[in-house]
Amino acid sequence: MKPALPVFKQYRESDGRFHFKLIDGEGRLLLQSAGFDAPREAGQRIAAIRAGGFQGTDEAVELGEDVTVADVATALKALAEHEAEKNARA
Repeated sequence: MKPALPVFKQYRESDGRFHFKLIDGEGRLLLQSAGFDAPREAGQRIAAIRAGGFQGTDEAVELGEDVTVADVATALKALAEHEAEKNARA
């Protein structure tokens, strides 16, 4: 059985701002965003991270506790490989 994939979760806080987080397959918080005014802005930042990676210099996104940039890179690679496999089967 394959390990669970990391997942981006997008949500709205009680202050009305939109946030996202990246959770690994074991439920550990890897990334947490600041608030965005619109869900589209949060979605665009997720897309940019998925496409270009995370170098730790994005002031709108911070690493989870005891998480390294390498941990995030590993999670993003797993997501990219899964997407590539899915597209190859389609």
